[in-house]
Amino acid sequence: MNKNLIKLSGVLSLLVFIYLRWHLSSLNKILGPLSIVNIQLARTQIKVNEMLRLVGGTVPLKVHCYVSFLFIILYTYFLIGCCSFVMKFQQNKFVKKTGYIFLELITLTAVLDMCSTILLLVTLSKYGSQLTITMTYWVALFKYLFFSIDSVYICIALVIYYIRKHTYVSQ
Repeated sequence: MNKNLIKLSGVLSLLVFIYLRWHLSSLNKILGPLSIVNIQLARTQIKVNEMLRLVGGTVPLKVHCYVSFLFIILYTYFLIGCCSFVMKFQQNKFVKKTGYIFLELITLTAVLDMCSTILLLVTLSKYGSQLTITMTYWVALFKYLFFSIDSVYICIALVIYYIRKHTYVSQ
């Protein structure tokens, strides 16, 4: 993977993330700082309807979902690039081998993120049912869990990489 494209996808991911946070800033005052997460993790139609009533409609949330698709593509490319970079320069065989598992987990996270966003759009369009809300909940829950695991792996692997790089340089 091209290092410049990885960096670009990281910067663009950050910019889109900032836009998404800014876009929902008015909703965050009503639903709290995790407004979209709260809606994705709502377990009942009553709770979702109450949140939608509080925010005054679905338009800002639908726009958020549409922009989220771009964010998913960008952060997926960035995370796969970071994971590939770590694996390429890693001397530790365990970290290198587990990198393949995490590449698959990053891909699964992106697929789950797409699914949870689509399910949320179905709910926001008033076509959903309790089943849609339940599916959104579980898909989003696993998405956040896998995203956290992916991020921890990449951070630990990058720390190991930089420690070794600076240890070898100073010797």
